[in-house]
Amino acid sequence: MEIKATVQGDNWGILIHPDWQQNVRDRGLSLAEGFSPALFHAEHYQSEAVKVGDGGRNAAWFIPTSIGPAVLRQYRRGGLVGKFIKSTYVFRGEAQTRSFQEFAIINYLNDAGLTVPKALAAFYQQKGRFCEMALITSLIAETKPLATICQQFIDNKLSPEQAKAYTQIVAQRIRQMHDLDVYHADLNAFNILCTNEPIEAYLIDFDKAERTKLSSNLRQQNLNRLKRSLKKVCGEQSIVFMEQIAEDYALFEDK
Repeated sequence: MEIKATVQGDNWGILIHPDWQQNVRDRGLSLAEGFSPALFHAEHYQSEAVKVGDGGRNAAWFIPTSIGPAVLRQYRRGGLVGKFIKSTYVFRGEAQTRSFQEFAIINYLNDAGLTVPKALAAFYQQKGRFCEMALITSLIAETKPLATICQQFIDNKLSPEQAKAYTQIVAQRIRQMHDLDVYHADLNAFNILCTNEPIEAYLIDFDKAERTKLSSNLRQQNLNRLKRSLKKVCGEQSIVFMEQIAEDYALFEDK
């Protein structure tokens, strides 16, 4: 499927989910009137933009939109490179921007029925040979990262039934993602969000994710990434929790 901007301007483009397009039209606005680069900057929302506490490399905010509460995330580099070049990336065409790629994968999974947020809009701003990018996704309310759930398990704050329900649903959602041929590039303890009533798990942050036929080795790499993340955050005691996720993962049959 071709990935092409819905609205374009001088050196920028915005890819918009059909639901938000319809919302804007229902309010009597054209897409050009309803969408601009300002929507992808926290300053536009003034005091209504609230920084996300966990993850996001200090560049994610809870924001209000005409289609409901959402999360704005600006793309930031990590590691050593990020100390020198924080937010610019080589521009290889709009279809190859990380924001447009992530938009496409999230909505592919959402349309397939996986519990992921809806990607509402993706943005890029070209600056010569480089670009800056941002993504707006729907907000999943009343969630806790898997890191918190694991710590509650370690602290004996979950009943055995609750712990089992969490490990089963996390394993099932990861398995469903894999069976849909998506490899998550950063499956860590903060990129799985859990709700309590009902107990559910949502996968987030599909930057650099790939659609590819997953071998058993790639599937295990994803699980190992999550294991390392839980161990880093929650310590050695997280191993029992992760082992249960891995066991539950193996129980779900391929579609």
